[in-house]
Amino acid sequence: MGREERIVKLIANLRWGVLICVSLAFSLFSQGRGKLLIFIGLIAFVALYNLLALYLPTKRWGRVRRRGFGYLIHLLDVTTFTLFLYLIRARLELLYPLLIVLIIGSSIVYQLRGALGTTLLVSLLYFGLEMEVSGSFLYLNKEALFSKIVLFFLMGISAGYLSRDLSRQRQSKEQASLLYEIGKSLNSARDLEEVFSLILEATTSLLKVETCVVMLLDEKKEELVISAFWGPGLEGSKGYGVSKNIPFIDSSLSNKKPLIVPDVKKMPELKEVLFKKDAQSFASVPLVAEDKAIGTLNISNSFPYNFPSDEIQLLSIVASQAAVAIERAQLNKRLQANYLSSIAALAATLDARDPYTSGHSQQVSKYTVAVAKRMGLAEKEVENIYHASLLHDLGKISIKEKILNKPGKLTEEEFAAITVHPSIGANIIREAEFLRELIPLILYHHERYEGGGYPEGLKGEEIPQGARILTVADSFQAMTSDRPYRKALSREEAKQELKNCSGSQFDPQIVKAFLKILEEEENHR
Repeated sequence: MGREERIVKLIANLRWGVLICVSLAFSLFSQGRGKLLIFIGLIAFVALYNLLALYLPTKRWGRVRRRGFGYLIHLLDVTTFTLFLYLIRARLELLYPLLIVLIIGSSIVYQLRGALGTTLLVSLLYFGLEMEVSGSFLYLNKEALFSKIVLFFLMGISAGYLSRDLSRQRQSKEQASLLYEIGKSLNSARDLEEVFSLILEATTSLLKVETCVVMLLDEKKEELVISAFWGPGLEGSKGYGVSKNIPFIDSSLSNKKPLIVPDVKKMPELKEVLFKKDAQSFASVPLVAEDKAIGTLNISNSFPYNFPSDEIQLLSIVASQAAVAIERAQLNKRLQANYLSSIAALAATLDARDPYTSGHSQQVSKYTVAVAKRMGLAEKEVENIYHASLLHDLGKISIKEKILNKPGKLTEEEFAAITVHPSIGANIIREAEFLRELIPLILYHHERYEGGGYPEGLKGEEIPQGARILTVADSFQAMTSDRPYRKALSREEAKQELKNCSGSQFDPQIVKAFLKILEEEENHR
């Protein structure tokens, strides 16, 4: 909620109290039933228009209020207050300074235009009251009245200009500070979803809009596709595409110029392609990175609105910063995918050099993902477990093949060489910042639930959940595969071994989930 909206809301909630207090104060110095009836009638009148104009939560009234209805209510307040003081026979000498206070107050809230409107209304009201008191225009003290009205306008104009300048200075500082913070946040963001979230937050913080949509260009489909959105009525819009070859869209993208439509009804070809069909005003700024349009940043309202140039300029600044951040995040995502593919290929190569473990990591990853999803882990955790499963034996690159393929019992030295492979694997991926969340899963996938595993002898909840899941899947896949020193166990034998070691080597809850998955897998064969 902006400053003006907060002040209008405060005035709406306080005006009743002010009116009552002023009325009671005047009542102390007067007698008669008439004034009480006037007081009750005006309170009822104020209550009625407050209810109709400010508190009915319908969409229609909300729209009207957005378009300056709050100021009309303010003018009605001024009129009501002035007439009330007159009806209870307040002296004009007392009324005059109160009206000046109203003018100054209006300038603080509504700045120059609001102050001029209030001043004009107050002048007309005061002129009417002077006429009523004098009984005729002939008996008016015209010089005194003229000087008072001139003073009204001088006060209104002076206070309005001062308020406007102060407001602009404050707004400029706030916007500059916000743009700096936005730029800093976008510059540090690496994940595309985080970038989208920052763009939406920045746009809606700087501009009073009902909806904000980020669309990215899909070169293959030649479409602008909704990638992120904020605001009502856009649920389910993600993935909605619009052809970039539509003339007005193509023109905006090609020329890298904003598309501004104050009244959508006057541009039916736009209304046809908008996902939000009740949008009445629309503005779109191309997202340009390295002199190439990669998408658009769009805002809209459910009422006609002539977007001021300063708002379009702010939107363009955000779009400029956003485009760079999106391009960087997309590049980062591609680099991560390439790096991960390279590491996974290396892990697969390691699996392949040993005929007994060929395809081991892929099979383990299938099981770990299934268990993680069954246990309700977040999407990001499932993704981490999947990648850790592919890379969990990466450290075996340091182990000699004769140890890995030894058919007999390992010596203490050979077993010690085996036990360092989780640490080596963790150290290999440590240099890649985006893979660091995988380190605990790879490092601890040979820990035992009751303790006594390696490399650190953790137990129970000390072992990360992802590592506990990986332990079960890795062990089952190993048990059901041939090894140089033994033949593979049957699935039933391996399942029984999981049950036997549940609570000692393995987390019981994970074993339970894993066995359920195996059962479902067997039933679908």
